[in-house]
Amino acid sequence: MEYIPEKCANMKYILKSKTANKPEASNSELLKSYRELSEEFSKLQEKHQSLENAYNNTIKTNKQLSGNISHEIKTPFYGILNSVSLLKNSKNLNNEDLYNVNIIEQNSQYLMTTLNDLLDFYNLENGTIKLNYVNFNLKSELQPLLDFYKNKAEEKELEFIVKYGHNIPKYLKGDPTRIKQVIHQLLSNSLKYTDKGKISVTINGYNIDYKTFDIDIIVSDTGFGIDEIQKEKIWQMFSFSRTDTSLNTGIGIGLSLAKDLVDLMKGKIVVDSKKDIGSTFSITIPLELGVSDNKELYKNILLVEDNIINQKLTKAILDRQGFNVDTASNGKIGVDKYRQNNYDLVLMDIQMPVMDGYESARLIREYEKLNPLKKPATIIAVSANSDKNNIAKLNEAGINFFINKPFNVDKFSVLLSNLDPSTQLNPA
Repeated sequence: MEYIPEKCANMKYILKSKTANKPEASNSELLKSYRELSEEFSKLQEKHQSLENAYNNTIKTNKQLSGNISHEIKTPFYGILNSVSLLKNSKNLNNEDLYNVNIIEQNSQYLMTTLNDLLDFYNLENGTIKLNYVNFNLKSELQPLLDFYKNKAEEKELEFIVKYGHNIPKYLKGDPTRIKQVIHQLLSNSLKYTDKGKISVTINGYNIDYKTFDIDIIVSDTGFGIDEIQKEKIWQMFSFSRTDTSLNTGIGIGLSLAKDLVDLMKGKIVVDSKKDIGSTFSITIPLELGVSDNKELYKNILLVEDNIINQKLTKAILDRQGFNVDTASNGKIGVDKYRQNNYDLVLMDIQMPVMDGYESARLIREYEKLNPLKKPATIIAVSANSDKNNIAKLNEAGINFFINKPFNVDKFSVLLSNLDPSTQLNPA
């Protein structure tokens, strides 16, 4: 931030300019001019510092507001999605009930994706967004999103086609959330501007070497298409629009955000479109080959969670998957239970009453040092806030890994496959 004119940094230049028309100016006049300019320069410095402080305070306030909004919205979403997960496995649901539960899940996922878009827009603007490299199953990650758009397409009497290549491995390593966001933005764009015909998603994978695997994603539609002039604006924030403004729904950041996310993942995105024929968006994203899960290493789990609804839902789902789960409703109870029992894994909520997750994890690590015969547990911090950005604080507390709420508990085994010692926050 530069608020002080460059000339103020060069007093000699200013004095020379001010006295250029006074060749006979006395020393006292020069001294007076110098003092006046010095006072003016000091005032400008003070103003500069004041503006800089105000700017920094605004950034700090925005980060805190963003974190609070994320926490307050994502926490209940966590409960909704896990409730849906339990309902879907109930044997008492008829076909109509199951259909309605699926609708709830799909729309909840859509709302969660939109919230993430807004938060990522802010983080991209401030250069604070980070990728989360995890193991994931591509098909299972994309299925709820594709189901949602399939239903939406059918409501408009559009054909919706999904094709996968045969050589996509079971596990890949990358950021599935960002990949889903990109596909969401492209499908949202296709759905808005396609009134007849079809929308298709084609996904193929290519081995580059023993470790690297490229994913190609093609989203095509038979919509209105884009003329050459619009093509130049398509990636600009809020600049891309259609003639029919009634179709211009959404929050206006979609395609720009999609491109920024693809660039962040070191991928490529291009568009081929013809007016009144349709559009095709092609994406290539470099990923890594994933690894098998290590579920058996973490059979005994201590879940420290103050939200009783989320606590019960998470325990029920993990119990159903074969884990042995104990619970604690705050950090203090969690520490007490850890001292009395043996756990392989601690799922630690960060924001809790009585004692937060940081202090609880720190006390657990202190207890382990005093009891070297006790096998140290892996501690995963779980939060809907932006705590992941505070790596130093997580490390200081002895936390190994961080995951964002809401996470899909149904895919907990996949999550466990991400616990690679080389990627932990504080490797020994």
